[in-house]
Amino acid sequence: INFTEEFMELTKLYNIAERENIDIINFEMKNKAIIGRIGNNYAIGLNYSLISNSNEEKTILAEELRALLL
Repeated sequence: INFTEEFMELTKLYNIAERENIDIINFEMKNKAIIGRIGNNYAIGLNYSLISNSNEEKTILAEELRALLL
């Protein structure tokens, strides 16, 4: 997979989150990701300072979205 394809896949995940009204926010914590609820909406907090690259970001975001949507 090349960088463009990887970026496209990551963009699709962010688009899914937006379509499902799930906010993705930068959230400083010990973990790389957390699911929370703000009002009536769910949010995924990503600690971008601990995420090494876009491939890791894609994997983490996919796992968090799967937990919320399945």
